[in-house]
Order: sequence, then C-alpha cells, then structure tokens
Amino acid sequence: MHRITLALFFSLALSACSINVTMPLFNNASPVLSESALREGSSSKILVIPLEGTISSHDSRSLLGGSPNTVDGVVRRLNKARDDSSIVAVILKVNSPGGAVAATDSIYSELLRFKRERGIPMIAYFQDVAASGGYYAAMACDHVIAQRTNVCGSIGVFFVHVSVEGLMNDLGVKAQILRTGPMKGDGLPIAPLNKEQLEYRQSMIDEAFDGFIGVVDAGRTNLDEASIRKLADGRVYTASKAKENGLIDAIGTFDDAVTKAGQMAGASDASVVIYSYVSDDVERTIYTDTKTEGGINLGVNLLERLGLDHAGSHLLYLWSPE
Repeated sequence: MHRITLALFFSLALSACSINVTMPLFNNASPVLSESALREGSSSKILVIPLEGTISSHDSRSLLGGSPNTVDGVVRRLNKARDDSSIVAVILKVNSPGGAVAATDSIYSELLRFKRERGIPMIAYFQDVAASGGYYAAMACDHVIAQRTNVCGSIGVFFVHVSVEGLMNDLGVKAQILRTGPMKGDGLPIAPLNKEQLEYRQSMIDEAFDGFIGVVDAGRTNLDEASIRKLADGRVYTASKAKENGLIDAIGTFDDAVTKAGQMAGASDASVVIYSYVSDDVERTIYTDTKTEGGINLGVNLLERLGLDHAGSHLLYLWSPE
C-alpha cells in the first residue's frame, strides 16, 4: 500500500496535475477589451491597468477554459490605449507577488516603450502586495503610491530545483540521461544539481539580481545603488517602511493616485477608465478582480499559483505566491 501511495504521488508530481474547473463566461474566441468608466469626468481619460496575481507569460489552464496570461493582459491594454489620444495618464494598479523573471521584464519593457511613445505620466498604485516582480514592473512608472496596508519590495531572485531521486529510489525506478554536454538537462528533477551546475545556476541568479538592482536604480532616482543593495535582501516592507527607505513616493488611497495622475497630466477633471473582458452586466469598480474576467474559477491549480507550473528551472522574481 505504501508503494502504491508513493507511485501515485510520483505520477502526480511528474505530470503536474491539478483539479481546476472554470465556467466560461464567454466563448473560446479571442476576447475583445471594452472600455468602461470608473469615474465620469471630462473627455480626457486616465487609464487604469491592473497587474494582478503571479506574473507569467503562460495562459492559465482549466478543464473548461482559462484566462490570458499576465503579460498578454497588460500588453493588450497598452496596445488599445496606444492610439487613443484622449488617454492622458496611466495608473498601473499592482496587486502581485511577482513571478517569472522573463515575464516580469517583458511587462516592464512594454510599459517603458508605451511611456516613451506616448509621453504621458504613469503612476503606480500598490494595493495589497507589490512584491518582487510586481515591484520591478512598477519601476517603469514616474510616481509610486502605496495603500497604507500594502507590503512591497522583496528585491531579489530565486531558482527552484526539485529532485525526486530519493523517491525514485524508494520505488525502484532508475533513469538515465544521454546528453551532449555536462550542463544539458541540468534542470531535470531526476537528480540533484552537482557542484558545477549549482555554481552555474548561482551565476544566473546573480546576473538576474544585478538586473533587478539596475531597474530599481533607474526607477528610484532618489536612491543610489549602494542604498538599494542594502534594502535588497529579499524582505518585504510595510508601506511606512518603504516610504521611509525611499522605495515609494507616498502612502495614499486610489483616489490619491487619481489626483496625482490628473495633476501630472494637467487634467484634474479627467474621467477614469478601465479596459476589461467582464460581462456587460457586471458593474466594475477599482476592486473588480480581472483574473476572473474570463470565467468563474472553481478550483485551484497549486503549481500555477506558485508560478511553477511552467517555471521548471526558471528564475523567479517572486515573494509569496497567492
């Protein structure tokens, strides 16, 4: 019985199975973003772009549906706003523990490109969590405001390698790798990393960390690199500590972020809008969870929540997954 239980666990571990049921609210055709007003005002508009959940470039999957990945969701909204001259400012509403390094950097780069092309102010508003990759992406913004109960920071990077070699030995399972070089296949879970592989992975982590430091250095002009490195031990900071250490500009509400965006854009009476896939009969507020726009999620994909369903041997700008 013990061996059967181990075999079942081993099978699930390798297949990364999960039970996750979604009831789609729209068909499988590519959804179209629609604009709705959070606050009515003048013809000038402040666009709110949500950055929510674990950052990944892979769509979430379920038995009956899924939803666009984080990068796709941000880029679609930027593309829609790019040709709308009535958009005078952007608020990036962040509620994310971070995620994959490459996906995080893609969002950051796209935000910078949009800001460069449009030349309009971009404000980051930190809601519950703006940690690691969530904080990294926000460094593209001109001003950062955090809710007073927010935690942010977690400047750092890690890599996860799970070895099931011991479990395989218990099951009497042996695996052989035929490879072209000693580093090929070093992320496979059938064996622990050797010294050379560990050193190589650490060099990748160090390089990604230096990249993170550089992004914060560029975004927080009030801090020098030495100060940032002192803060970058992976911990999160409360809003008050983040303000004290120069990681954010102000503590405030979403209304404060709107006011600041209007002031920077010279349009204090601007309307506040959001692009969403939510059904037309759903009233939208700033707290509407855009992660369920495509359907009602009835289950939890643990690996997806951890950012490891596709991560495998990926580097992660991640704090505590949702």
